[in-house]
Amino acid sequence: MSEAFYKTVRGIGRGVFHLASRPMILHAERAGRPGAFILAANHASPVDSALIIHAAARVIHWISIVELFRRPFPRWFLSGMLAFPLDRSRADAATMRAVARRLRDGEVVGIFPEGGVRRSGDSVLRGGRIDDGVCKLAQLAGVPVIPCAVVGGENFASFPSWLPLRRTRWAVAFGEPIALRNDLPRAEARRVMVEQLQDAFRALQAEVRDHVPPSRPWSRTSSRSNERNRASSTLVERPFAPFRTAVVEWLPGCSTSHPSTRASSTSSASS
Repeated sequence: MSEAFYKTVRGIGRGVFHLASRPMILHAERAGRPGAFILAANHASPVDSALIIHAAARVIHWISIVELFRRPFPRWFLSGMLAFPLDRSRADAATMRAVARRLRDGEVVGIFPEGGVRRSGDSVLRGGRIDDGVCKLAQLAGVPVIPCAVVGGENFASFPSWLPLRRTRWAVAFGEPIALRNDLPRAEARRVMVEQLQDAFRALQAEVRDHVPPSRPWSRTSSRSNERNRASSTLVERPFAPFRTAVVEWLPGCSTSHPSTRASSTSSASS
């Protein structure tokens, strides 16, 4: 589909959020810069991507998970929103080609480098770590990464939070673009970028902390949901392992003997 569907849905969503919430959006001009870049955001709730779409002027091509594309309506809707699926059970070269093509065309690609919804101490905002797959993707495409902190999505956990005039608070803050250093070996440059991104996420959160009150987790998971989560613990624990393997295969000069690559290959094989 064209960008018309994306922009129509974004316009409707902005109306809903305008009536029901009280957002704080900081440094929006950083995400409005021309040219290709990767937008990397923390992920604390299922509505984070909607909040970022509301806040960003540019159209974002999201990397999503293939599981969301297995039913007809979600597949139609997500495709219309210019998202594309990542199969976490294998090295997904097709997704890598799609990512590289969109970045070559000067588009913005959105990714959650935590690999899934993270809450409490697991969140990068509270000391957790991000996966280095986003840095390998930046290295492959030769584009910068803009960090984005989204806070308060958990406040939309209950239906009343969406009602008009509820003034539910949330915030999105965009950081300065971060580029890989060319004066370092490739692996070291990625390690440095991971640290820079993690520091940037926490600094951005500090800027909006006073606007968004403490929130509860998104929902109470049922025992059945917990069983499903435990059954997929391999993917949750190392969700980007196949993604990293695919990047390594596309990335010239990146040795497959690197420890993270060996872990990726093991994870892919076990999947």
